[in-house]
Amino acid sequence: MRYLTMLLVVFLPIFVHSQDFQNICSPQTTYYKSPGYGLKAFRRDSTVITGMNDTTFYSYRTILNLDGTACKDTIGGSVMGRKVFKRDDGWFYFFNRGNDTIFLNSQGVTGTTWKFCNLPNSCYLQAEITSIVMDSVLGNLDQVKIITLQAKNNLNINIPHFFNQKQIRLSKNYGISKMYDLYLMPNDTVPYTLCGKTFLSLGIQNLKWKDIYNYNEGDIFHYSGIWNSQYGGGSWNKIYRVLSKAVYGNNDSVEYKMEHCERVSSGYPPAITNTFDTITVKYNWALYDLNYSFINRLPDEFVHSGAFSDRYFQNINAFNGRHLKGRDINKYHYASAQNCWGFYGYGGTPVYTYNYVEGLGQTYYSYYVIPELQPTSAHENLVYFKKGTETWGTPVTTTCNTLVPVDDKLLLPEVHVLVFPNPITSRSTISLINLDLSSHPEIFMMDLYGRIVFHTLVQKSEVVFDRQGVPAGIYILRVTSNDGVVRNKKIIVSN
Repeated sequence: MRYLTMLLVVFLPIFVHSQDFQNICSPQTTYYKSPGYGLKAFRRDSTVITGMNDTTFYSYRTILNLDGTACKDTIGGSVMGRKVFKRDDGWFYFFNRGNDTIFLNSQGVTGTTWKFCNLPNSCYLQAEITSIVMDSVLGNLDQVKIITLQAKNNLNINIPHFFNQKQIRLSKNYGISKMYDLYLMPNDTVPYTLCGKTFLSLGIQNLKWKDIYNYNEGDIFHYSGIWNSQYGGGSWNKIYRVLSKAVYGNNDSVEYKMEHCERVSSGYPPAITNTFDTITVKYNWALYDLNYSFINRLPDEFVHSGAFSDRYFQNINAFNGRHLKGRDINKYHYASAQNCWGFYGYGGTPVYTYNYVEGLGQTYYSYYVIPELQPTSAHENLVYFKKGTETWGTPVTTTCNTLVPVDDKLLLPEVHVLVFPNPITSRSTISLINLDLSSHPEIFMMDLYGRIVFHTLVQKSEVVFDRQGVPAGIYILRVTSNDGVVRNKKIIVSN
């Protein structure tokens, strides 16, 4: 009997007295992953406490393409919705897209039941705490309440439904550890699993520039790209090999010296230009975070500038399971006639897509303008990398010596590109000497990772470049034409 009494003393604190499972809307960002490793998030942006000791939590606003209609959803929130109401007694109220309430009893014991949410035709989903177990959550052992769902009609009789016997898991210390998108409940059936908390620095964390451009000596990256325009097109392959890495301060900045080679082939008539040099790239993380703060955006976050809004997305299954952040610039446009936001589909503003991956830098970009106005597009992919003993993809060739052999006969005419002043502070003139303007030349200005920051069709031999917010750095000015003319020139934009 004494032995049994000791057992009760050990287990009762776990399963009877420890029913406070209210750590759901923890500070900062919580990440959830789908079976396909796409990420959704909840970020606690603000908190309002009422006189009854109740609390309302607000997450970030999203823009969602939910049902294929022209108008996108811009009033909702993240994976837990835009607003979460917590009562002092431990009940949580979530609000779905139809503004119906979803109820969660964080204080219930095994056997507790309640109405979880409404279903059509006066039916509903019932929630029941079917067990409390010890489970691994974010690599730590914790108490977890298993909440099982069952659909019922208005007579409280069980009815068939997808969510029957589906489970939600509520962890004592880490909040909801398995769930469905509560904003889309009960219409979305994709399960999400807790995979990161920035407040506790557990699991997936917010991807920063210093994580993305984290290279080491010997790292190799191969890229392939294609451009097309109404006057012609072409393709390119390029290789970067990290020769050295120098870290400054308390990892405040880093400098890479890289071997860089590139082979550009244009259309008809055939023309080739080769580049083989050594470049130096330096990142000051504070300045980079300031100039490119969009990297902090979360999946589907709705942030707009005037009538345009970008799209943000993340997954953790890219390039051997790395964390990827993507951005579609100008993806959405406000249509005043419909009084709503929709996919961009007219006008002359280009749409860009950039993907960034931890340890690999920029792995993809694309650029296009609506075809009926100015059919110009370009895209580039990381097709191979080697980091230490890890490899991925297919190399464009073996080495720079085979990509740009010294005996290539360049077919390019003698066209000269002059930029003055260079370095550029605010404005500069690009002079094109011996360039046939009837060949419909174009100018592309790209950073060292191929991101296009300036593009124009050339109609006269001098073009004025207005900096207009282009960050300081080293850029490549590329001149192309349908005669196969390709010229590259290195320019510097200074502070």
